[in-house]
Amino acid sequence: MEKKTIIRGAAIACAGIAVSALAAQYLLTSLPGEQAQVKKPTAQQDSDPVLSAGLVRSGSSPHIPEARDVAPPAAETTLAALDTGVGLHLSIREDLDLLPDLSEQAAQDSAPDCTPDLQVKPGIDALIDMRLSAPCDGGAPITITHGELEFNGTLSEDGAFSAFVPALMRDAELRVSIGGDQIVQAATEVPDADEHLRVVLQWTGDAPLALHAYHRGAGFGDDGHLHASRPFDTSIDAAFLISLGDMLGPDAKRAEVYSIPLTHASDARVEVELNLSDALCDGTVDATVLQSHPADAAVQDALAFDLPGCPAGSGALVMALPLSAQSLPGMAGLPAGDSRTN
Repeated sequence: MEKKTIIRGAAIACAGIAVSALAAQYLLTSLPGEQAQVKKPTAQQDSDPVLSAGLVRSGSSPHIPEARDVAPPAAETTLAALDTGVGLHLSIREDLDLLPDLSEQAAQDSAPDCTPDLQVKPGIDALIDMRLSAPCDGGAPITITHGELEFNGTLSEDGAFSAFVPALMRDAELRVSIGGDQIVQAATEVPDADEHLRVVLQWTGDAPLALHAYHRGAGFGDDGHLHASRPFDTSIDAAFLISLGDMLGPDAKRAEVYSIPLTHASDARVEVELNLSDALCDGTVDATVLQSHPADAAVQDALAFDLPGCPAGSGALVMALPLSAQSLPGMAGLPAGDSRTN
């Protein structure tokens, strides 16, 4: 784009000479006994022009005014333009770009920084405290990936998202896809990740899947029964069951994670439940189960639920999950019984 700079306005100094009509006088006084006479001024010299002069009448004495508080009236002055012999001329040059165009730079300075920022750090109970800021992507869908764990989320209107993600390994790395066209990632060390057993159920879509955990031989609905609506067991510190991901869209990636310290893993059993309804019949529902393993990568297993023909009616399909950590030396086996089927 053609740029044109117009310089508007110029300060021009006009020189003038203010000449007083009071001071310059040729005063001649006669010797004692002689009459005072007025002498005419001699011819003016070119180098010392006299612009104005006051004359004192013959036979009069100079009059000195008395001191007064009020300033005397301003003397009449004569202004004369200073003629230097050189004419002043102001021209406007439209072909010169004397000033830089700062509009583009100002726009860049005022524009927000749209670079996404992902911060992660270890939290309590071997959790990853993640905080994402993407100020120019408010409301955008995101996908969070940690190892084989993957779930969806949505940025707030100001482009923020935060979550606690159970670490599946000591050297934990998170990867976030924003709107499908931006990727940010960050890593942190979670020193106590090896001290917890994590069981992850994950699936895609709106299938009514759920993870259930039971402690100390508890039955369904008893104290010690953990699920997404009852995530904690007050008798076992650091044991919990949480949901991750949202249900926005048919391809939403969802997950439920059960966590328990290895020292209490012998008191736990875990089940996967699929709730049936008239709207859910025929076909197959697929899911994946991950189990963290101390000092090793998570173990992954595929699950498939074969649905009954329509109408299915109400009820639930339940599948027990053996816990891999319970096969380690020093770990007890799963408590017998109490698996339910409706």
